Amino acid sequence: MTNDKKIYNTAGKCRISLKKLLDEKKYITAIDASFIPMIGVFVENIKEFDAMFYSGLCDSTYRAKPDKEIVNLSKRLNTINEIMEVTTKPLIFDFDTGGKTEDFYCNIQKIEKCGISAIMIEDKITGLKKNSLLGKTVKHELANPDEFAEKIRIGKKAQTTQDFMIIARCESLIAGLGVENAIERSKKYAEAGADVILIHSNGPDGQEIFDFISKFKTINKKISIAVIPTTYNQFSTTELNEKGANIVIYANQITRSMLQAGKATLVDIAKAISNNIGIKEISEKHCMSAKELIELIPENKL
Repeated sequence: MTNDKKIYNTAGKCRISLKKLLDEKKYITAIDASFIPMIGVFVENIKEFDAMFYSGLCDSTYRAKPDKEIVNLSKRLNTINEIMEVTTKPLIFDFDTGGKTEDFYCNIQKIEKCGISAIMIEDKITGLKKNSLLGKTVKHELANPDEFAEKIRIGKKAQTTQDFMIIARCESLIAGLGVENAIERSKKYAEAGADVILIHSNGPDGQEIFDFISKFKTINKKISIAVIPTTYNQFSTTELNEKGANIVIYANQITRSMLQAGKATLVDIAKAISNNIGIKEISEKHCMSAKELIELIPENKL
């Protein structure tokens, strides 16, 4: 894959594009492009995806850290800046719980200046966050909804443009609190100024998600709804939109597929070395050619 297109981008130009797309299209799609700028370049050239998603789980995983908000914001923004240097598509930043409320105002301004189009924050207690995909194997501690709504208000006051968006991720279904609890929480988040509500679930059939969307849309028809169909991945993007989703985020598929392929290749190479044979067959089976690798980024790219 080669791309001779030069990237001319500014933080402001990138930031406005997500909101514009949301106004223009029936639904938009975003996919995991965490930590590796080259993945951003791949996503840049695939028309099926409107935006990039920078996942907290995937970022932590690439750094060999647990997904517990332990990678500091400066490190994450440095990587995002590298991605945005070589891409033009909008980026949604998974900011976990958003950190301490007292730091949120300043952090929003740092994030917005990078050209990030939206942040996603989840209503879990900062410092006690457990990954949602762990399901019932752990206890998920949710934040007080009024305090989380106040964090959203602070974020909206901090932003300096109309284009930057805050996505409030409701974890009621993850915590086993049910659809009605999710609706009550999400109403407060919308009233506090959230631009998008992301309703999250690790259920396999998606029914709780669809029940929530159906009921919430009768309360608030204007706000956009986002979903992350990791566990209910049998539904197409079109089907999810027909159920009421405006943003569909494929949050970790790229990372999972890359690591799975890398692990398998590593084992094959180790076996070849152990058996004292060459790795030609493995190279031909798993690897792009060295020439392709060199030519992947043309010298006139930037």
